[in-house]
Parts: sequence; structure tokens; C-alpha cells
Amino acid sequence: MAIRLEWLVLLLILFTVGTTMTVQLGNRGTKTTLEGKELEFINTTFIEVDTIDRLSKSFVQKGILHKGILYLEHLKYQSKNISSLIADNAQYRKSLLVLKGNIAINDSQGYTYRTQSARYYQNSGILKVNTRFKATLGKNIIYGASLDYNSVTKEMNATHLDAVIYTSKSKEML
Repeated sequence: MAIRLEWLVLLLILFTVGTTMTVQLGNRGTKTTLEGKELEFINTTFIEVDTIDRLSKSFVQKGILHKGILYLEHLKYQSKNISSLIADNAQYRKSLLVLKGNIAINDSQGYTYRTQSARYYQNSGILKVNTRFKATLGKNIIYGASLDYNSVTKEMNATHLDAVIYTSKSKEML
């Protein structure tokens, strides 16, 4: 009682047709939901340019984009008005950079500002510090409770100052 080759081929054809009929063919769109982070990157350099010049440059050890807010760790930032800005953590939304933890800012005039919390408005170039800060220029030291610094006009307004300012001696005073 041998199975003939024709019957074996017919069974294989029926099996193949049956399995292909049960599998749905088509282009079903896969539903992709971004419930977690939208973007993640490590050790990345960003350069902001326009048609004429480089506007700013920043380096980030780790960054995560979540719900339109860019969370950054260990930020280093440079622009025309700020020689360097270093912070442990930052959040960037639109043109506002919220800085937290061990912030050091060097402006183009040589001042160094140190604080723990600050906000930098990129479009206007204004740095707002609402916590204790220390500003130094050479041997000159300024301590204060809050600071508003306009990096475009190079004007600084501060409250509750303690300062040590060294001036050069004038020949007229001798």
C-alpha cells in the first residue's frame, strides 16, 4: 500500500494553499506610540548656524528628548556672547535653558560666574540667577543673592552684594 507520488504532491499543494490563505497579506500600519523618550544620545556636539556664521556650539554627555523638553547632562555651551557655560544638568525648551548644579559661566569680558541654579534666555542673551552666586574678574570677587546679566549689552544687576574690588592707584592721589 504505497502512496503514489501524485497524491503526495497534491497533499503538499493543498497544505501550501491552506497555510497561505490563513496568513493575512497586506500593509497594516503598525501603531507606534512614544510613551517613553522620543530621542536619546550620548557624547554629542551640536552646532547652531545660520547662513553667515556659527551662532553657538554645545557638547552634551547625555541627552534625552521627552515631550518636547530636552534634558541634558554635563552641558558645555559656547556662543558669541558667552565664552563658556558649564552645568551638571540642564533642560532646554524653545529658547530657555534651565541650568542646575555646579554652573560656571565665563563671559567675553573675562568675568566668571558660579552658582547652583540659573536660567539663560538664548534669544535675548539674558542670564538670570535667583540663588547665591560668585562672580570673579582677576582678583575682584563679587558675592550676591541674585543676578541678572545681559550678555549682549554686558550689563549686570545684582542684589545683596558683598564685594572685594581692586583698583589701580592714581598718580593724583599720591
